Amino acid sequence: MVFLDYYFFAERYLVNHTIEKKRVNNLDDCELMCYLNDDCVSLNFKKDPEDGEPLHICELNNATHLKDDSDLTTDANFYYRGSRVSYKSIFRN
Repeated sequence: MVFLDYYFFAERYLVNHTIEKKRVNNLDDCELMCYLNDDCVSLNFKKDPEDGEPLHICELNNATHLKDDSDLTTDANFYYRGSRVSYKSIFRN
């Protein structure tokens, strides 16, 4: 899985595909959480922490904007980050 720069959208949010919600320090930590979850292929990251909270909201998604473009909505509080996933096996028979 690779997070490509051209799959990064400011003020966008993928709805209906959240599989896990975490609190993280920054966008890099959110990406790491996605890498560690086998079902994650994109994420929503809240730019500013909520009132009184030092951490950002990170939502892991099981779909990307490429599959469900109509679910990519505008939300000024979030960044959306999609990925490209390769299913090529590293093992050869």
